[in-house]
Amino acid sequence: MIFDEISDQSINDDLNTLISSCSRHISNEGFELAQHYLEHDELELAFEALFLELIEAQYIPTSFDTNKWKNIGKYLHLHEESVLDGEFWSKFINLVQGKMLSNIR
Repeated sequence: MIFDEISDQSINDDLNTLISSCSRHISNEGFELAQHYLEHDELELAFEALFLELIEAQYIPTSFDTNKWKNIGKYLHLHEESVLDGEFWSKFINLVQGKMLSNIR
């Protein structure tokens, strides 16, 4: 996936799908917060809120596409600046790298 293939609508759709698929693994508060941001087209905050919950749960779905989500995060400039957690990008990378390593094993 390259940036030309990424749109706000595709991000919204992808986040909505991921939020739904992870709902059993995150707190109700985290779920509602991510949904709230998504409903208000605050894609960066929805992404960050969802992944902070997934980081806390140490959960990534088996069908998770690491490169796709890293590209979406970069498209949203979360590698440069985050709002909810100043260490977000490094935590996110640690989570997805753990997913990549578990796929190798």
